[in-house]
Amino acid sequence: MRFLGYILFGFILFSCKKENTETDMIFPVNEESTSLIEIPKGFPELDPIIEKNITPAKVALGKKLFFDPILSRTGKISCGSCHKKNIAFTDGHAFPEGVDGQLGNRSSPSLVNLAWSTEFMWSGGPQSLEAQVVLPFDDHREFDLSRVDAINKLLAITEYVELFDKAYNKKATPTLLSNAIAMYERTIVSGNSNFDKFEYQGNKSALSANALKGKTLFSSEKFKCNHCHVPPLFTNFEFINNGIYSSVGDSGRYAITIHSPDKGKFKVPTLRNIEVTPPYMHDGRFKTLEEVIDFYGSGGEKYITQDSRITQKDISKEEKDALVAFLKSLTDQNFLTSMPLLIDI
Repeated sequence: MRFLGYILFGFILFSCKKENTETDMIFPVNEESTSLIEIPKGFPELDPIIEKNITPAKVALGKKLFFDPILSRTGKISCGSCHKKNIAFTDGHAFPEGVDGQLGNRSSPSLVNLAWSTEFMWSGGPQSLEAQVVLPFDDHREFDLSRVDAINKLLAITEYVELFDKAYNKKATPTLLSNAIAMYERTIVSGNSNFDKFEYQGNKSALSANALKGKTLFSSEKFKCNHCHVPPLFTNFEFINNGIYSSVGDSGRYAITIHSPDKGKFKVPTLRNIEVTPPYMHDGRFKTLEEVIDFYGSGGEKYITQDSRITQKDISKEEKDALVAFLKSLTDQNFLTSMPLLIDI
């Protein structure tokens, strides 16, 4: 198995672009690979390479790292500081707080169902989840600690030395650090809401009459919400200008591509557990779902890059109430309150 693992690892390195070699997810391990993800009914299958390489030892290590503030310069901020389980791995603030109380410039997105994600961050950039994990280390407002310095801290702790050896049969390195955290994040799966029970599990009493009305409106020609928030993941992974941008302020994806048509475009977020993840939008400008619906009814700022699906429309109180009821049906209570963190350390 180890020999085959090394062959596969070499193949992946050879086939990837040079700048992405440090973020490959395939590493030889000293245990059989066993899937730790129970794919919810209705969800697409996982990439088998991803699924095969999520192992108990990697997840155990990644979980410990995710919640350990040792990875920040001050020893007070962890990944879990801005991604809290009970609010779907967000933080409830418009802007996250990092080292020394410094604030980021965009809200903390939910981390649910990243195993299926093809794009990361509000404006993209990282080509893998491993590459995304690197960013907080480099940001002086977040961890403000190089991964080399983080590794030196970890190598001084016997427990971490043993956990890296068990997970990778190697000494801790910056690459393995980001890989382990990414592996844990891929196990954060939410797919057991009332919507799921109704749509995929055969429980036709799981949705209220008002939520059912909202479900119909959500997919209607008038609202077309499902064009961007595509079930079952409730995102299409596109970057769009949803009407927020008005030629000033955060230019979104344009900062990554320097391509004018990308001005004001941000990644379409998942709507799963949206009830518990306010404030909304990349800058947390809306506090309630009702405010979000009112905004979309206004037709947006109409900047030249605004998506053609964002149009002005009259929305009655009854329609708004129904849409909100449907959005709340995407809350996975079991995930929020009793989701196991999978691996006990």
